[in-house]
Amino acid sequence: MERRITKIKVKKGEYTLSWEEYNERATEWDKHTLVCKDPPREEFKERLQVMANHVTEICEFEQGATKKIVINGVTISYNNDNNYLVIMALKELKNSQSPMVINTPARPAMPNGACTKEYCMSNELARDLSALEEEAWRYIEGDRAQASLFADKTPAKVSLQGKPPAENEQQLDAFEQYQRDKKKLLTHQAELLRREGYIA
Repeated sequence: MERRITKIKVKKGEYTLSWEEYNERATEWDKHTLVCKDPPREEFKERLQVMANHVTEICEFEQGATKKIVINGVTISYNNDNNYLVIMALKELKNSQSPMVINTPARPAMPNGACTKEYCMSNELARDLSALEEEAWRYIEGDRAQASLFADKTPAKVSLQGKPPAENEQQLDAFEQYQRDKKKLLTHQAELLRREGYIA
């Protein structure tokens, strides 16, 4: 069955996903929407936040702006064998209590009469969008985060076979630092969303 994602949105811990499925009998697209508070897989969150890189590029923000941007959704419209992406985001402002609300200019997948190649989705954006859509389908199909009451809270040990002990320890330290930095960034972004009422 032919199908396509049209919207992904996160607000106040609620996930809204819209998609269309082609109805061959009626020769038209049937619209569907899922609204759910089940937390998604971490990969879903990560692939959504990756779109912040593209917001910085499309909106021509200064270098370093990406870390101040929180992605809360995308919309994809389809017309005349082309599709158009708009990214929705919040950007923290230094001298304002509220963030900047961003809806990027639409980026088409392919050039058309009104849009040349330089204004279309980059290869990187198309790749990241495809990865996000893949996670969206997994969420729609019920593949979401699983919480266990008996989950082991001890971090898993990373095995680096064939490495000398000292090098092994260095790589583990670097990995753990990366995890700490990533957690700090996600905490900061969550606080921004919570302050604006997008999550509880």
